[in-house]
Amino acid sequence: MAMPSDAEAEATLRRWGHHPTDLRATNYHGENAWHIAGASGRIDMCRWLKARGASDVMDARGDGPRCPYGGEGTTPLMKAIAERKEETAQWLVANGADVKATESDGSTVFANACAHLSCEFVRALAEKVIKVPPEHLATTTPPHHHIPTPHHPPHTTHHTPHHTPHH
Repeated sequence: MAMPSDAEAEATLRRWGHHPTDLRATNYHGENAWHIAGASGRIDMCRWLKARGASDVMDARGDGPRCPYGGEGTTPLMKAIAERKEETAQWLVANGADVKATESDGSTVFANACAHLSCEFVRALAEKVIKVPPEHLATTTPPHHHIPTPHHPPHTTHHTPHHTPHH
């Protein structure tokens, strides 16, 4: 989706109850335009907000008196996830959204993604959250396996037949 013109974006912000000249303003729920763009799946508006220099509030926490989605501290990424807007969530993650954010009730971005989005998204998010390169994850030997090295030879089990004397 292409970035909207300034006139289109400003009209959208007004419909959302935000004044286009103050991109950091919040509504009654403590949400800024990023929250609404995330929940609406509006990647075009995310691009427009970023182009206007509003990236510093991309991770703002919704903390108004009636914050939706079950808890204060909801970020735009969490809103996109809660509304199952996977493409928007992917865009937010790719553009620097805080993947380790936690709501005041303890819910995390990762837990919410597990509940609402695809396995592919969750796998990609896990790689960012734990910062393990995907090529390492693909070649890691499970902990119960032993990898022989010159200093640690392979484990061998010697089975000695059990003989019982014949009487």
